[in-house]
Amino acid sequence: MVRATDGQVPGWSRGLRNLVHVDGVAVGHSGTGVRAVDLTSGRTLWERDARTQGIVPDSKTLYLTAEPQPAEPEPGGVVTRLDPRSGREVWSVTLPQPVGTVEPFDDCVLVAGQAEGSSPVLTLLERGDGAVRWTSEIGGSLSELLFGEGQVLVVYNPADGGGTRLAGLDLETGKSLWDTRLPGEPTVVGHRLVVSGEGAFTVYG
Repeated sequence: MVRATDGQVPGWSRGLRNLVHVDGVAVGHSGTGVRAVDLTSGRTLWERDARTQGIVPDSKTLYLTAEPQPAEPEPGGVVTRLDPRSGREVWSVTLPQPVGTVEPFDDCVLVAGQAEGSSPVLTLLERGDGAVRWTSEIGGSLSELLFGEGQVLVVYNPADGGGTRLAGLDLETGKSLWDTRLPGEPTVVGHRLVVSGEGAFTVYG
């Protein structure tokens, strides 16, 4: 990271990894936890413990993922929504499987997780209070997650083989609306899925 005014690297940024920016705040791993720094002044705004794994910015809010407390049953994962400037927790949710991907969208937050030896699980949380809207188990390894037309688009490879597939889940209920085999390899372009194969391009999303 460099300052726009002089092209120099701010001293505070040298000790932070995996930096993200949200609402004028830089947040990154410090080695002992997570630290938030005001981009204008370089002042440390808040810090959290070392359990934090993922940092996901979204407009004027921030999501952190973490392992559960040692006293909590394993396996599991925690998703926490924070105010990026104050570090105040808006809500925190513990899920029964470790957390992988966190994808904020509109009024919800999609979380993908997977316990060892189990199928991936998608959990849709309400953005406002973290309440679980629905969960859905995916019968294979996840590749991509996208949103479009009131649906969650899931690219996955079935556990029993058969090539890459694309499924559409209802955004409100999580119910499967359709599931189709893709004619080729998918690529994400912007917020759309482009598949090349069989002499043509197909666009989803």
